[in-house]
Amino acid sequence: MDYLLLIAHLVFLALAVVGIFLADRSGFAWMRGKVEVVSSKDLFNAHWIVTSGLLGLVYTGLLLFWPMHAYLLTQPWFLLKLALVVALLINALVIEWLM
Repeated sequence: MDYLLLIAHLVFLALAVVGIFLADRSGFAWMRGKVEVVSSKDLFNAHWIVTSGLLGLVYTGLLLFWPMHAYLLTQPWFLLKLALVVALLINALVIEWLM
């Protein structure tokens, strides 16, 4: 069961990375002057791919976290990772609000 959760967690990570690359590709094309305006459709799709990946990561992460929560909450690197995940989620919510 843990292996399936780990595989699902990594699949959601890959999904989020793909969404980030799609967003960056559109942004870089705009920065280089290849397009005058970034397509709202491209931004919307990339945003939802990243958001879906993040939500999947959070869900599978919670399932992986719970059996070891007492130990993990004492680890500084895990707490740093947790803070970064919260920052990513806040960033996603702000982007959603701005869109």
